[in-house]
Amino acid sequence: MADIENMDSIRLLVDDFYSRVREDVLLSPVFAEFIVDWQPHLLKMYAFWNTILFGVPDYKGNPFAHHAKLTVTTRHFYRWLELFGETVDLHFEGHKAEEAKKRAEIMANMFQNRMSQLKDKNHVLL
Repeated sequence: MADIENMDSIRLLVDDFYSRVREDVLLSPVFAEFIVDWQPHLLKMYAFWNTILFGVPDYKGNPFAHHAKLTVTTRHFYRWLELFGETVDLHFEGHKAEEAKKRAEIMANMFQNRMSQLKDKNHVLL
């Protein structure tokens, strides 16, 4: 099995991963609420992972801003990571594959922590 090597690898990973997300009982409703046309989202994800894994400055934007409005729990983050890891492991092995999983874990933890802080901040009683 090859490592994640280029944009073709990224497309395979992203396409298969989001295909799984769309079929997942827990995650599908969250994404369906915000994504009607998947093609623009997939294009952003190709650029995002190309920037994250290969340093190619394709991605422009603030990924957290898009996720902050989601109603998700720790279960959602865990499931997202589980599907992502399974998808990577199904298609790839090597340094970049491991880096992709580690980066996904770091982002999920950061997003979850920041979303929790926002929620707490919005529920402070004065």
